[in-house]
Amino acid sequence: MNLDKRIVLIVPMRNEEKFVARCLDSILTQTASFPNAVLVCVDGASTDFTRNIVVEYQKRNHQIILVDNPDAIKPISNNLVLKRYSEGIDAYFILDCHCQYSSNYISSCLEVLNRTTADVVGGYWQIEPSIPCLAGHIISAAASHPFGMAAVYRRKYRLPERESDCVPFGCFRGGFFKRFGYFDERLVRNQDSELFSRVRKNRGKIVLSPDISVIYFCRSTFRGIIQSCAVNGKWNIYSTWITGYGLQVRHFVPLIFVLALIGLPFLGTVFQILLWTWFVMLGLYFLLTFISSIQTCEKQYKHIPILCLTFFIIHLSYGIGSLLGIITLPLFIMKSEKERQFPLADRIQ
Repeated sequence: MNLDKRIVLIVPMRNEEKFVARCLDSILTQTASFPNAVLVCVDGASTDFTRNIVVEYQKRNHQIILVDNPDAIKPISNNLVLKRYSEGIDAYFILDCHCQYSSNYISSCLEVLNRTTADVVGGYWQIEPSIPCLAGHIISAAASHPFGMAAVYRRKYRLPERESDCVPFGCFRGGFFKRFGYFDERLVRNQDSELFSRVRKNRGKIVLSPDISVIYFCRSTFRGIIQSCAVNGKWNIYSTWITGYGLQVRHFVPLIFVLALIGLPFLGTVFQILLWTWFVMLGLYFLLTFISSIQTCEKQYKHIPILCLTFFIIHLSYGIGSLLGIITLPLFIMKSEKERQFPLADRIQ
């Protein structure tokens, strides 16, 4: 491993006082081995002590640089750093403050990047509750199951190294952003999906490796997961309008579910077969929910009812968010044309 490589690690953050220290500690234990590494923390107008914590870390480590982003939007934060460090960089890491990175995360990413011809590499992430409580464990368990959130193989079920459609918290080869372009600053959500879509369109190579791992701390309250899923669902609609591409069919399955849940009973008053279709759909859905809950409960069978409810909350919130996105799209278009910017939704833990 060439320890003289010039690498830039980017950590956007906003109101992350509960997570920033753990995140930075897991990164800094590795950057000590890479003297030419720069860790850039981009603060998106935090109103808590996030910035103060980073300043304290800065006093003890010369590799940390603190940058302010008053726009408080993640793709803008990323691009601020990427454009500042655009020459002579061997690899860029786009990281998340809600994570704790394995002790060999940096070296493993660089090893896979050097060994393959990939343009970007990443690994698997394990979902853990941000607060160790029953609700947090239930939510993280449901989110870790394929029925809870699609593409879950990136989280729990490790497979051999292979090409992928996207990776979480990627390591990008130097020159990547000159070739494929920067993050789309119009997207509050889905900027990663849009970027990876561009990579695939331009025949870039994305590699997912089991040698790379990270722990992601998810929301630990039902209020938090409802808000998160609803905002993500809504931005699926907004993102599709803005770019016209970037998302896959699986992103819209919850919307189809909600539309069927609402629409089939009404249409069933005219076409009775649709009413029977609604009953069959619900029966199959709750059967899958029950089976997934059994697989997820880890022999804690008393948790099956709340796991079933959690799966339903995730799907319903996501689908309703997308439905609200369709309803509010005209207002969004008018607002975005007027302000030319998109506010970042506050995060609820």
